[in-house]
Amino acid sequence: MNPPAASPASALAARFARWIGRWPVLAFVLLTFAFSWLLWLVPFALGVTEPVTFRHLNTLGAFGPALAALILTRVLHLAEALPPRPRPLEAFALATAAAGALYFICLPYASSLPVEAGLSGWLVRILLFCAAGLVLAAGLSGPPSWKRLFLSPPGERPRPAWYLAAALAYPLILLAGLGLDALSGQSYRLNLTGQDVPAFLLRAGASFIYILLFGGPLNEEGGWRGFMLPMLQRRINPLLSTLILGGVWGIWHFPMHLNGFYPSGGAAELPAELATRMLTTMLAAVLLTWFYNKTRGSVLVCILLHAGFNTASAFIPTSPLSTGLLVCLAAALIIESRMWKLAAPPSQGGPGSLPTA
Repeated sequence: MNPPAASPASALAARFARWIGRWPVLAFVLLTFAFSWLLWLVPFALGVTEPVTFRHLNTLGAFGPALAALILTRVLHLAEALPPRPRPLEAFALATAAAGALYFICLPYASSLPVEAGLSGWLVRILLFCAAGLVLAAGLSGPPSWKRLFLSPPGERPRPAWYLAAALAYPLILLAGLGLDALSGQSYRLNLTGQDVPAFLLRAGASFIYILLFGGPLNEEGGWRGFMLPMLQRRINPLLSTLILGGVWGIWHFPMHLNGFYPSGGAAELPAELATRMLTTMLAAVLLTWFYNKTRGSVLVCILLHAGFNTASAFIPTSPLSTGLLVCLAAALIIESRMWKLAAPPSQGGPGSLPTA
């Protein structure tokens, strides 16, 4: 007896899955850019100015890399069983509630946005909590392929020192740069005015949590380092992988320089601002690749490193000497790990691996 013919919809889905399996990085970049740029450019074109709505639409758009990675990883691992229901729904509800609670606890210390908002602001807030809840639930209670996007590979948990080093790396670079500036007679003002030590620690800790959840690390790292980097390193060396990823990552940010999300000096300063964006993302990409490879694929370490980058930037100014130190450190890490050499292929079932036929 002949098997029933596949429906047009199932045949199209199968072709789509095969295309993703053949071009996973391209599919990831296209899906990420489509989601993020839509939320960054369309509201700008429509003239959305309400502060909470505008800021949180940009934040929601920054979840593009993580959401794209979840979708494509699920397509590539269709044979992998999901946890039995209703656990996924319960995990999502609890994670969304936790994200919302942490948002309101940290908001007064980490952001100038008010709690009050119009209807559109509250709707976007709820969508933002759902996006964070989805990513948290996928990383903590999802199938193994989803967990690897945000945590460490099974049996490869790094030592605690790696987490601490990742969180403190960029703050120490900025402070070292300011110290060298002070020795040369330059002075920069820290963003600590009028605060005693307990107040500063509270603000810094709340900012770190808020930024980790909503300011880039959780939004992005599951995509850039959890999905794209291991996919690239399966075929090309870490250095070239990093340059490709860093370039894509930098360009991905451009609409937020155009729509007013990032402070700008105007049209005359925009080329320099975009060039600075490309430089900083390239340098950050080198550090993130080094930490990722040294910890044998821990995306959680990369999330902490990214959170340290963004949190430190809110308190400590970046000086030319700080950037110079970052350039030197990136060059040293490239040489130390010989990033121009082809990396060993990932182990079966490791980060970026595809299911075998």
